[in-house]
Formats: sequence, C-alpha cells, structure tokens
Amino acid sequence: MSRKKKRRKRTAGDYIRGVIFIVALAVFLFSGYQLFQIYREYKTGTDEYDQIRQSVFQVKTETEENRTAEDTEPASGEDTAGEQTDSVQVIQKAGPILINGIELGTLLGTKYQCDFNQLLAINSEVVGWIRIEDTNIDYPMVQAEDNEKYLRLTLDGQWNNAGTIFVDFRVEQPFVSENTIIHGHNQRNKAMFHDLTLYLDREFWESHPYVSILTPEKNYLYQIYSCYQSPNVSKTYNCQFSSQEQYQEYLDYSVSQSLYDTGVSVSSSDRIITLSTCNNDWEDTRMVVHAKLISG
Repeated sequence: MSRKKKRRKRTAGDYIRGVIFIVALAVFLFSGYQLFQIYREYKTGTDEYDQIRQSVFQVKTETEENRTAEDTEPASGEDTAGEQTDSVQVIQKAGPILINGIELGTLLGTKYQCDFNQLLAINSEVVGWIRIEDTNIDYPMVQAEDNEKYLRLTLDGQWNNAGTIFVDFRVEQPFVSENTIIHGHNQRNKAMFHDLTLYLDREFWESHPYVSILTPEKNYLYQIYSCYQSPNVSKTYNCQFSSQEQYQEYLDYSVSQSLYDTGVSVSSSDRIITLSTCNNDWEDTRMVVHAKLISG
C-alpha cells in the first residue's frame, strides 16, 4: 500500500514570506512601470525636438554659405586672419575660413538655414536657436514673462519634463544686454543642457570652446571663458547692472570662479551669455558656462 504524504502545516513564517514575495513583486512591477513611463516621456520630448530640427533646418549650398559668411560683421576685438588672440586662431585660405580647424560657417550657423517663420508659428515666444558643435546641445530657445512656464512645457506647449531651453525673463534684450542668461534641464538621457556638465573636464572645453546662437535678426558666435559649479542662488545669476564698474566686477567674479584658466580675457565692453543647468550630483547646485561674444 502506498503511503500518503503528510501535508506540512503552513506556519506564520510561511505566510510572512509569501507576503514579502508579493510586496517585492509589486515593487518590482511598479518600478518597471515607472521606468517605462520615464523612457516614454524622454522619447516623446526627444522626438518632438528631432522633428522640429529636421523641419526648420537645411544645409546651405557652399555659395550661399560663403555669401552669408562674407556679410557677417565681426565683433569688437575679433581675431583677424592669421592672428592669434585669446586662444583663437583664425586661418584664411582658399576655401572656407577655419577657426581652430572648424569652419567659421559651421560655428556661426551660416552653414545652416533656420526657418524662424516656421518656429514662430509653432511658438511666438521663440527668440533664437542655440548650438554647440559636436554635442547634443542643438535647440530652439524661448523667453516668457517668468522662469517657470517652460520648466515642464515643450516648444509646442506639451507637458514634458524636458521643458524648453529658455532665456531668463529678466534679460531685457536677449543677446544685446550685457549678460544673457540661458536655462535648460540636465536630462538623464543626455538631452537638453546635459552636455554642459562635460565642461568640468578642461580637455572637453579645449575641443568645444564655442557656442553658436542663431536669431531671426543675425547669428552670433561666443567663446567660452569660464566653467564652474555654483549654488542655485548666487551672484552668477545677475543680469542687470547699474554701471560699467558693477558689470566689470561681475565679469571678474565669473573668471575667478572658473575650474581652470581658459586664457580668454573679458572686459566690460564685451557681451556675454551664461548657460546654466542642474547638477544632478549635488542638490541645489548648477553647472555654469560663461561665453563672450566674438562675432555677431
């Protein structure tokens, strides 16, 4: 005769382990759902800006590019062909003008044609487009009546954590005022202003020293002169100055904060931009990059 196996009675420990397993499974599934939602949101934001970029930009022909480059007025103190100042070497030769081996047309944005009419049709608060060659920073910029609106709104008004790159509302004349402050998120998928954190490394600055700004009126080229981490409330975010002396004090401060010496001089006759993004490694700190206008 076969013996029947005696069923073991379930103990309190069995029930506890069962509950722990169910809770762990629920946490795992919830975490997976959250990651999926984050990925989907990242993809939605990235796809929107990719589509905008593809629809408003086109590469100019060489003839069109050369004509635009010839019409570009240099800023005060800009280097002349064959001379070297503030670590910038401009080379004039048969063919395109090169700055440190990069075509001037590429840096100035004259190699690209941006359809600002189309951008303004999407959003009337567009003020320009920012590009740093060979990085993910390649986005339209807006300016609103406050610094809250575009923290979670994309260019076409969709809610998304990516938000939109925006000029500080206190700047009276973007890219004409002494200091144009530009804010953007540090996305974990390396979108928006994430690549500003790469300027913690001096070698990255050496190979990426320029910022291009395209606007409906003209294009600007800036040279980066200072990179550092700052508290989210600090002197760094001053953009209105009562005198040339006060502005010079600000510039001296921005140079003194730099993590490394760029060798780029800056004075109160210069106009600058200040790029700012969150530093995900430290709470309440920002990654800051300053650049001065050299052409535009």
